Amino acid sequence: MKVTFAVITLLIASTVAATAVIAQSANCVRCSDAETLVTTVMAAPTVFDLSFHEHRGRILGDRVAIAIANQLRLSDLRDPEKAKRVLLLLRYAFSEPEFIQTKEDKKPGVTLMLLDLLAEEAPDAGARQTARELASKVRASR
Repeated sequence: MKVTFAVITLLIASTVAATAVIAQSANCVRCSDAETLVTTVMAAPTVFDLSFHEHRGRILGDRVAIAIANQLRLSDLRDPEKAKRVLLLLRYAFSEPEFIQTKEDKKPGVTLMLLDLLAEEAPDAGARQTARELASKVRASR
């Protein structure tokens, strides 16, 4: 009886630990997906707007903005080409919020921070206007 209880306790503990590891690795996969997406789009010419990138971005939500913040510097956002790519990525991230995979990534905190920054600091009037419009759309979708 004591051995059976110990075995069951051990099985439950190992199952809980395995579930935690799987959940953590899934979170890292999303981080990795977002980092890869940002790296790929930032390196591509601005004329590239591939539906594959949009599909990947729309399921990642705010994770895309976090990856942008991790990879870029403030001075990068003042570069016209980079600002356009960042706006493209942020548009992908919240183009269809119902498809965002995780609850945390549905909250656009970092996305709105970047959009507000671009609305004030973007290098040209068109990018500033795009940032304001996108921020309004994201706020309305919450």
